Amino acid sequence: MGAPNTAITRLDLSLSYGEFSLEANMKKFIGLQVLPPLAVEQEGAEFPKIDVESLLTKVEDTRRAAKGTYTRDEFEWTKDSYAVAEHGVEEVVDDAEVERYGDIIRVEQIASMRLVNRILQRLEYDIAAAVFDTGVWTGAALTTAVATPWTNAGAADPVANIDAAHEKVNAGCGEDANTLVVTKKAFTAMIRTQRLEALLKYDASELLIALNAGQNQNMVSEIVSGLKDLLQVERILVGRGFKNTANQGLAPALSRVWDD
Repeated sequence: MGAPNTAITRLDLSLSYGEFSLEANMKKFIGLQVLPPLAVEQEGAEFPKIDVESLLTKVEDTRRAAKGTYTRDEFEWTKDSYAVAEHGVEEVVDDAEVERYGDIIRVEQIASMRLVNRILQRLEYDIAAAVFDTGVWTGAALTTAVATPWTNAGAADPVANIDAAHEKVNAGCGEDANTLVVTKKAFTAMIRTQRLEALLKYDASELLIALNAGQNQNMVSEIVSGLKDLLQVERILVGRGFKNTANQGLAPALSRVWDD
């Protein structure tokens, strides 16, 4: 009987797989927990801003003098403004491709997932960039350096580093820091230091199991309740999202969205 001299590709009898899970990656995004959104009614507007010096006055003598009056004062305010920007992306889905490959590749479903991920990864990127903007968070006021990297397990002291950061924020703006934001790499290095391993003991293994199992941020936060008390924060957010920095058509170049 006759036989072809080349192999015939039968896509309809094959299978498909994705080298990366968009759904799992989006579950790792923490941006909206770091900087929660503020709903506004207008696309752009001015609003009053009351500065610190108008709210927190110098300590003064508040006693009333004999036959006198109380010390009087007033406050001022300035103005600021905002302007929102519209964001969006598009995916092209060809009906012929859906008809031809729809049984083995969920073209429309993948396109929908790509759309959502493209928007959310941009939002995550923008929030991370805002948090690490040295033009806003100046070194003298609100930031402090880590002298010994946490990857140096024997010499690093994450507790002292975070205590110093707490003090820097307190002295810089008068408010208490309530959230620790770290990448999974930094989080792992932190709990593997001798300083913290001695305090966490077996809990450290449970933390890593929870992270590696892909559990969501709420579940991880429940497990690290003791660590939050130790570090004096209400929340520990572990950024595990990745981005591709390579242009289309080139080999992917993966990197973390959040800085270590």
